[in-house]
Amino acid sequence: MQLDFLYIEYKILNWFLQGFLQADQYIAFILEIQKFVRKRISGMEELVFEVLQESDGGFVAECLTENIFTQADSWDELRRNVRDAVKAYYFDAQPSSVIRLHLVKDEQLVLA
Repeated sequence: MQLDFLYIEYKILNWFLQGFLQADQYIAFILEIQKFVRKRISGMEELVFEVLQESDGGFVAECLTENIFTQADSWDELRRNVRDAVKAYYFDAQPSSVIRLHLVKDEQLVLA
């Protein structure tokens, strides 16, 4: 699949070199193709955060596919912080529209 997009980029470059495209049009095409390819290759339909509850009652959230991390004292605050962190991480790109918070509870049971 990536080879198909490399071929498309090659064809667009040829159009630019032959004068069929202006420089700003060429750059816009390439940026859109690269953004589309990155999204398709990563398979990112949604961002999944692993959420752990700390011993003090607060929450820590870490994205499983990107370097996004945040924390909060309450669940509602965590939801806001995750949205803000995702928006900040993707400040120059369109983030996934779906964010999944997966609460992981680590509990030990003792059998007597």
